[in-house]
Amino acid sequence: MKYLFSLILLVFVAFGISAQNAGVVVQTGLSMGYAKDVNIIQRGAANYGVMFGADARILDGGLQFLVGVQYHAISLQAAKAPKFFSNNDWRVVMGRFGIGFSLYQLDNGALLRSKLLASINFNNSAPDGALNIPGYKDLNESFIGLTTGLGITKGAYDIDLEYQYGLLNAYFEKPKTVFDFWTLMVGFNF
Repeated sequence: MKYLFSLILLVFVAFGISAQNAGVVVQTGLSMGYAKDVNIIQRGAANYGVMFGADARILDGGLQFLVGVQYHAISLQAAKAPKFFSNNDWRVVMGRFGIGFSLYQLDNGALLRSKLLASINFNNSAPDGALNIPGYKDLNESFIGLTTGLGITKGAYDIDLEYQYGLLNAYFEKPKTVFDFWTLMVGFNF
């Protein structure tokens, strides 16, 4: 938890630098995933991990096209207590595309933003046999989701909270293994 507070503090201290809207933003942050299937995740538990990625913002102004990729290192074994930096044995590469748009220009020069993205998530690596639960040993090669979120841009810095709604199951022929993800991230615009 101390890492999260340090990361947020760093972003707010550094918010005095300015940058352009269009370009590339490099991101890092914390990720949390969960599914409805009680065979792989207990009530109140989640899959915790870290992420880094980059989004290209095409066009200047209030509406932008976004194309990006994120790499998530997450624990395949769900936990009730947040453990973002341990046992990150599930690697997911998320290719994303869609639109980003400005919502409101704040008095201090910060910009409130949102986005609507489609995401195809590729299971890059996972432990052999997944969780070794009968019937849950085969992860699909990919699964998809829809992403939205809110973000603030001040100068060259972004802070975003994203939610990905899962559409296809991550485990073979297990429909309740649709994963939703929450991601809190900070970014730097180039």
